[in-house]
Amino acid sequence: MNGRTRIGCGLLAGVAACLLAPSVATATDCGLPGTAGTGMNEVIDVQGDLASSRTGGYLQIPFAVPAGTTGIQIRYSYDQPDGGCGGSPNTLDMGVYQPKADGSSPVWEQTDRRGWSGSAVKNLAIAENGFTAEAVYDSNRKAFVDGFTTRAYQPGPIPAGDWAVELGIAYVDPSDTDGIHFHVQVLTSSDAAWSDAPYSPSGPPAATVNSTPGWYTGDLHVHGEQEPGNAPMTDTFAAAFGTGGAGLDFITLVDHNNNVAHDDMKSQAGAYPNDLVIPGVEVTTYRGHWNNQGSGNFADFRGGPVYTESSPDSQIDDSELVKAQNATRPKKQFKGTNDGGGWTQINHPAYFRDAPASCRGCAWGYSDDETGFKRLDAVEIANSIGALQGGLPFTADAIEYYEHVLDSGVHVAAVGSSDAHRADADPISPVGQGATVVHADGLSRDAIVAAVKADRTYVKPFGADGPDISLEAATPEGSEGMIGDTVAGGSLKLDASVSGATTGGRPGVWSLLILCDGIAVDTVPFTGDGTSEEYETDEPGRYSLEVIRANGGTDFVEAYSSPIWFTRFAVGKAQRNTGNGTAVLPVETSDAGKVVLSGKNLDTVKKHSNGPATLKPRVRPEPDLAKKIRKRGSAKVKAKLEFIPTDGKAVVESVRVKLVRRG
Repeated sequence: MNGRTRIGCGLLAGVAACLLAPSVATATDCGLPGTAGTGMNEVIDVQGDLASSRTGGYLQIPFAVPAGTTGIQIRYSYDQPDGGCGGSPNTLDMGVYQPKADGSSPVWEQTDRRGWSGSAVKNLAIAENGFTAEAVYDSNRKAFVDGFTTRAYQPGPIPAGDWAVELGIAYVDPSDTDGIHFHVQVLTSSDAAWSDAPYSPSGPPAATVNSTPGWYTGDLHVHGEQEPGNAPMTDTFAAAFGTGGAGLDFITLVDHNNNVAHDDMKSQAGAYPNDLVIPGVEVTTYRGHWNNQGSGNFADFRGGPVYTESSPDSQIDDSELVKAQNATRPKKQFKGTNDGGGWTQINHPAYFRDAPASCRGCAWGYSDDETGFKRLDAVEIANSIGALQGGLPFTADAIEYYEHVLDSGVHVAAVGSSDAHRADADPISPVGQGATVVHADGLSRDAIVAAVKADRTYVKPFGADGPDISLEAATPEGSEGMIGDTVAGGSLKLDASVSGATTGGRPGVWSLLILCDGIAVDTVPFTGDGTSEEYETDEPGRYSLEVIRANGGTDFVEAYSSPIWFTRFAVGKAQRNTGNGTAVLPVETSDAGKVVLSGKNLDTVKKHSNGPATLKPRVRPEPDLAKKIRKRGSAKVKAKLEFIPTDGKAVVESVRVKLVRRG
C-alpha cells in the first residue's frame, strides 16, 4: 500500500468541481510521541489507513515478544480530517493482549488482556515493575515513566510469544474519504530497570462492612486512577467518605474496559473501614456504555467486529482486513455479568444523543432486542452532568428511557451516579452527585448486589443531601411491600412520604408526585421539610414516587424511586358443580404468573397465565373426602390460593367453599 493518494482536479472542467468540493488534506504521519525507554529495541513499526466504514470496530496487530523481556513500550498516533495531529473528531483507542490462552481462537480474547487505556495515553508501557508512586503520578497523570507500568495496564511477568495491540476504531470522520492514518510502534527491553521493583498489589477492598439491614447511600459510577488522567484513588475515596466529602456509605469503582484496580485498593479503601467499595468495570462500547457491577466475570466490551490482516507487514492495507469476530451485543454480555454474581446497569442513556461528538458512544444506541431487557438490572436515570444542567435534558430523557424499559414488563432498578473522574476537583462531576439510596440486608458487596437486583432503590440526582422518600403498599388480602416489591390483591393502599427537603438549601416550590406507569396520578405541593400522602386504587400497574423542585421556570428532579408493582388478584364467587362435588374458583390476575390452589384433603391444581387473565382452578376433593361428600351430600373446605407473579413476591388468599353433590 502506498498511503493515501490524493488526485487533483483536472484543468478547465475540473475547476468548478475544485471550487465546490471541500478541501481534503494529504495523509499525515503524525509521528510517535516521546522517546524510547531504557534498553528498548524495536519489534514492529507499522502504518496504515482505516476507512470510516470501520468505525465501531477493532483492529488487532500482532507482535512477537522474545524470552527474557522485562518491559514493553508502545507508541502510537493518528491524524485528523484536516491533516492535523491533535484534537478530534477522529479517535483510535488502545488495548494490549498477551499470548492467547486459547490457541484455536482467531482473535485475542479478554482472557488474554493486559489492559485498555482508550485514547488517554499515546506512549505507554507494561513491565514486571508496578506503577509509579502516587505523588509521581499526580504530578503528570498521563506521562510515560521509564521503567514503570502505565496505569490501565497489568504489571507482572512478560511471557514470550505472540502478543497484540488492539486499535479501537472509535470514530473516523466520513468526510475524510481516505480514512484515518495511524502509526504504531512496539519496542521491548530485557533491561533490569524494568524488573527491579516487581509489582505487589495491596489486595481487594473489604467485601463486607456490616450486616445491619437498612438504607445505604452510594454512588454507582465512580472512576479511578487506572484510567490515566483521573484522580488518585486516595483523593477519590476521600471525596466519597472523608471529612467534608459526599457523605456516602459505598461506591462502585468502575474503570473503562479494565479491572486492573480490583486487586490493588485495600490500602486506600482500608482508611475508611465503615464504608464499602465495590469493584466493577464500565463497559465502553461505541454504541453505549454500561456497568458490569460487582461481578466475578469480565465482559467483552468489543461491541463491534474485530479485524485482522491476512498478511501483516509494515504497511496495513484496509482492503486486506479480515473480519475475525462479529460484534457482541449487550444481551450476551449481560449474561456473563449475571452469571458472575453482579448486576448490569445502563449508563447515561441519553447523554449527548443529539451531539455524539461531545461524548463518543455515550448515548445508548442499541435496539431493545439487542439490549435484552430481561438480563438488565438497572438504568442510570441521573448523572451529575444532567443534575448540574438543571436536570435537563439528560435526566428527563434518561427517566423517559427508564420508563420505556419498564413498559416492556421487566423489573429494573432506577439508579443515580456521578460519573466522577477527578474526585471533587471537577465541578462537572463531583463524587456523590447523584446518589442512589439502597435498602440492603447489610453494607456488603453481596447485599448491595441483591438489593439493586431486587429494585430496592431511589435516586437523589443532587446528592446525599437530597430529600428522603418512603413508599409502602398494602392490600386487603394482606399483601405488603416496599419499593421494589410486587403486591397483589383486589385493591391497593399506598403510604408515601418525603422528608429532608430543606437539607440541601436549594430554593424552589416543592411537590411530591405519585406515579402510575411513569405518569403522575397524584400531586401534593408542600412547604418546609416534607409531607405524607395516602393513595388508594384498584388499578394494576407500577407505582413510584418523584419529588420535584420548581425554580426559575424549571422543574428539578430531586428524588425518583423504583416502583412497587401492583398486580390485581381477585377471587370470585365459587361456581359449584353439584353433579360431581367439585367447584371452580375464578381468579382474576392483571399480570403474568401462576395460581396454585391447594388445601387439606384437596388436590393441588396449577394454572398459568402469560398476561392479564381470569384463571379457573378447580376445587377437587381427594378420594377420601369425595366419598364423604357422596355419602353426606356436602362438605365445607378451605382452599388456599397462591398467586406467584412472574416477577415479584407471592400472595396468598384463603377461601371457604361448600362442595355439594346431589344424586
